[in-house]
Amino acid sequence: MKIVRIHEDKLLSIHYSNQLKNEFRRNLENWRNFEFIKDFVEKNYKDFPYKISKLDLILKLANRVQDIELELKNACSRPKNNLDMIFKPLFQQRDFKNPNLTLQKGKFSFFKLYAVKLESNCYLITGGAIKFTEKDQDRAHTNLELTKVSKCCDFLKDNHLSNKETVLEYFKIDL
Repeated sequence: MKIVRIHEDKLLSIHYSNQLKNEFRRNLENWRNFEFIKDFVEKNYKDFPYKISKLDLILKLANRVQDIELELKNACSRPKNNLDMIFKPLFQQRDFKNPNLTLQKGKFSFFKLYAVKLESNCYLITGGAIKFTEKDQDRAHTNLELTKVSKCCDFLKDNHLSNKETVLEYFKIDL
């Protein structure tokens, strides 16, 4: 496992050793791939909560993904409307030893990026998914993302990595 910078020192991503790309790039490339979107909709259309044709849903998703990277880049460069406005806690959680290490989910319509919050306006992407169901636990592909983000948080805690500085130092990423 490695960690790479996505935007400055505010958005980082895990690069799992069994993957060719880091989680941020891997998910965006999948989401930009029309065939990937089409296959996902074919398999999961029954979960979509609104009445819309499959074709319209595919087109809606394909059009929405174009804005995600720009939104994140803009949030990294703004002092007030920053990443903290995009990423929200997955659920209520309290860890008094490491209050910054919380499980987060960035919401972009039906696209979700899962992350660990290292500190205010600094996130470590652990994975991503397209989600039509209310709860992440309801489907295997989103439940997998919960497992990945939890394991990452556990790894950070086990290695006493409690903020951006300690993570960057541990993974030998220049400050």
